[in-house]
Amino acid sequence: MAADQGLKEAQGYFGRLYMFGQGVEQNDVEAVRWTLQAAEQGDTEAEYNMGLCCTTGRGGVAQSDVEAVRWYTLSAEKGYMPAQFNLAHMFGRGDGVVQSDSEGVKWLRKAADQGDADAQYLMGTKYTLDRGVARSDTEAAKWYKKAADQGHEKAMRASDINLEASCSTTKLDC
Repeated sequence: MAADQGLKEAQGYFGRLYMFGQGVEQNDVEAVRWTLQAAEQGDTEAEYNMGLCCTTGRGGVAQSDVEAVRWYTLSAEKGYMPAQFNLAHMFGRGDGVVQSDSEGVKWLRKAADQGDADAQYLMGTKYTLDRGVARSDTEAAKWYKKAADQGHEKAMRASDINLEASCSTTKLDC
């Protein structure tokens, strides 16, 4: 079998099968065994999944935010959007790293630039609340609109509020 022969894609695939019980009985220990083998070979999604396991302590893995950050970073640096999103939260909360709004925004922007509506909405809130970036209603509106255009309900409400505020402060004919 390809997974037994060390093919990281096959190992990652088996890890996901066991993690979610797809075609096999769900088994966290087997999921971690296969996922770890793939992650150690640099499989991007497996690195992300190991981050999840470390965050939650799933599959016999010791819960460790420091290890979660390590795995998320490996995956995020390769452009994997879910890892970028999770890494942004880790920096924002200071879980496993020194809390840093600016570093959190750096990773959040990468996820938002890839079109993730939740990340786009959160970028809007960062600009609204002056967290990790300088307050900017214009930038906030841009990010809220991107998320709202994808049907993100909170962004739609925030976008409406932001537009009303912009209209009243700039005397635009809205």
